[in-house]
Amino acid sequence: MAIAMVSMAFLDVETTFWLTGSLVFLMGLGMANTMAPATDAVMAAVPEAQAVVGSALNDTVRQIGGALGVGIFGSILSSIYASSMVGAVSDLPGDLAAVASNQIGAALHVAGQLEGTAGEALAIASKNAFIDGTSTVYIIGGIVAFVGTVLVWRFMPAYDLAPGTDEVTIDDKGSSGELATATARADQ
Repeated sequence: MAIAMVSMAFLDVETTFWLTGSLVFLMGLGMANTMAPATDAVMAAVPEAQAVVGSALNDTVRQIGGALGVGIFGSILSSIYASSMVGAVSDLPGDLAAVASNQIGAALHVAGQLEGTAGEALAIASKNAFIDGTSTVYIIGGIVAFVGTVLVWRFMPAYDLAPGTDEVTIDDKGSSGELATATARADQ
């Protein structure tokens, strides 16, 4: 997954869809092979009686991580995009410059309304600014994924932290002659 993310940083406006789609597929494959073992590790770390707490904690951490990731990486992308657009919007009126320097969709819309080469230049500048921002985000994301991989390899135990349980069933005929069955759980 880290390799696919860093590879995405080298894409440009002219990159073919099959290459972009292949890298997105590899990132998805990496996530698919990360989420199930991560969930298993969390659930193995808590006793069976606390499985609900473990599941809730796992979901909460995943949701917070996703929200923080979108917020942090989105802020980085937005900052790089806006700073890259300063020169491209300098000749536009104030309100159009503000709109075009905040979002690529708005910049492309403004570019479509401009006549001559000014619209084309704005469209190219906005696409390049967006690619610059996403490239930086993919490099940072790849580094974070790589560091996470190293930390998991180094510190994640290869065994369950919570003791396992075995069920023991005892059949006994008491003094009344009736069969009594008891199931007990014994922690190992």
